Amino acid sequence: MAEKPKDDAMYRFYQANIHERRFAARVARGVPMGTIMLTTVLVLFGVFYSVALLLWLCAVFNVCMWLWIVSAAMFGILGVDKVYKELEREADVSKAPATASTAPGQANPQAADDMRQVTHTIVFPN
Repeated sequence: MAEKPKDDAMYRFYQANIHERRFAARVARGVPMGTIMLTTVLVLFGVFYSVALLLWLCAVFNVCMWLWIVSAAMFGILGVDKVYKELEREADVSKAPATASTAPGQANPQAADDMRQVTHTIVFPN
């Protein structure tokens, strides 16, 4: 008998499909609709029976949205910083010869080095 190759011993997760009939695929398909249904039921219950539940739901959703916006902004800032450092490394800014002359009308090399340390970043998270 021929032995199976070792590659077939492990499940090829990159070939996974949402239309599979495995339990994990069924859960992955059901979670979005279940979340929408649960939220709708909780809101309707809160509208007719419990104002405190509505207040609690508002607080939870406000915190979730705040975390989403802040994390998107932080990842944007980190991404901009990483790209800036990569571009700076590619341009080899540090290898440019600096002159020691500070005659009137010429820039101070120390000030130019200090300005390279400052990065102004504006991030608009979507």
